[in-house]
Amino acid sequence: MNQLSIVAPLPHGIRGNDGWGAGHFGASRTRTRAGVVEHYFHTGADFISKFIGENTRAPISGVVDRYGVVYAESHYPVGWTGPRFRLIVIVNEVYSCRLLYMDPAVAVGSEVNAGDVVGVTQGIELLDPGITGHVHCDLALRRGVLIGKNGEQPQGTVYIDPAMVEDS
Repeated sequence: MNQLSIVAPLPHGIRGNDGWGAGHFGASRTRTRAGVVEHYFHTGADFISKFIGENTRAPISGVVDRYGVVYAESHYPVGWTGPRFRLIVIVNEVYSCRLLYMDPAVAVGSEVNAGDVVGVTQGIELLDPGITGHVHCDLALRRGVLIGKNGEQPQGTVYIDPAMVEDS
């Protein structure tokens, strides 16, 4: 596959409306920071997981750039014994892709092809009862990618709907 190919990380479609909102790219969101309510849009898509531990595929070919944690420790309830939710970042010359709520199974620095298994789902539904189990995937153009007919570069981060996949 070439560097523009995008593959669904899980084959069950995009999370619809549930007790926590909708999982499609651009879905409306609100959050409160320092007492101020902010409205924003979902920058990725939530691909449905059928069970905890489900194999998750790389949406793009590239290099595993890093792992991370999704939430600060203060986000978890007191006494939480469930997983600490993780993320993986895969990059190539065109895209940067983040997959959230999964345990990585490949080393940082590894080269992966779109469709390779890169980890397993962790079960966000354990933390947020009522939400459909899923892996969040966001896909952004890397800085320096020229997208205008005259080579104009976008201001800020340009997100792409990861649901525009070759196979789903």
